[in-house]
Amino acid sequence: MKNEKVELLAPAGNLEKLKIAIDYGADAVYGGVSHFSLRIRSGKEFTLDSFKEGIEYAHKKGRKVYVTINGFPFNSQIDLLKKHIKTMASLNPDAFIVATPGVLKLAHQIAPNMPLHLSTQANVLNYLDAEVYHSMGATRIITAREISLKDLKGIKEHLPNLEI
Repeated sequence: MKNEKVELLAPAGNLEKLKIAIDYGADAVYGGVSHFSLRIRSGKEFTLDSFKEGIEYAHKKGRKVYVTINGFPFNSQIDLLKKHIKTMASLNPDAFIVATPGVLKLAHQIAPNMPLHLSTQANVLNYLDAEVYHSMGATRIITAREISLKDLKGIKEHLPNLEI
C-alpha cells in the first residue's frame, strides 16, 4: 500500500460553519441543500446561493466541497432528484456523496464527470460490496462505522485504486 495523506473532512451545516471548517484546516467539507441530504438540518440552513458561495470560498482556498445526496428517495421523488443532481452539478462541487445503488447510477448518468463517493449509510463492511459499488462508478467509499482496520486493509488489498 502506498502511503497517502489523510484528508480531513468536516461537516458544513451552513455557510458560516463551512468557512470556519476551511479556515481552521479542513481539507474538504460536506453538506447539502435539500431533503435528499441526510444532513437534513444543514439542508435547511444552506440555500442554493449560500451553498454556491461556500463552494467558491472553499475553492479559492484550495479546498474541496462534497455534496451530500445520500437520502433514500421514493419513486414519486425521482424527477425532483434528477433536477437536484443537475443543479448540484452546475455548482461545480468536487464530488457527490450518495448512499444507494440507484442514486449512484442516476448521478453517474446525469453528471458523468463528477466523482462519486459512497456514503457510510450504504454500510460497506467487506470487499465484495466495495467491489460492486466501485464497478458502478464509486471512486471513494466511506465505509460503515463498525468496520475494523483489518477489514479496511482487506478492501484496499482487493481494490487498490479505490479510495477509502
